[in-house]
Amino acid sequence: MGWPLDPAVLEGVDSRLEQLSAQTGDTWEEKLQVLRACVESLPEQYRKVVELRYFHQRAVRQVSEVLQLSNAAVKKRLQRARSRVLDCIQRKLAPAEVPL
Repeated sequence: MGWPLDPAVLEGVDSRLEQLSAQTGDTWEEKLQVLRACVESLPEQYRKVVELRYFHQRAVRQVSEVLQLSNAAVKKRLQRARSRVLDCIQRKLAPAEVPL
């Protein structure tokens, strides 16, 4: 999927990813791949609002009109989607545990 790489969106993602402990060898491209995989793994109801809001840069009101949802429902889905994406990123970028 070819997403537009809006600098403001990338800066937001970068600041969130910096909160995670980086593994040796992690590159910006690897982090973007993890982000893409996490967004693509979202249930459809969450993925649609994320894609419209962040990748197509639509306002919440526009997303609600397209999906025929209330503004409150769109905001709640965005909140839940961000939480799921952050959890997914943390799992994927967490250092692998080495058995003793």
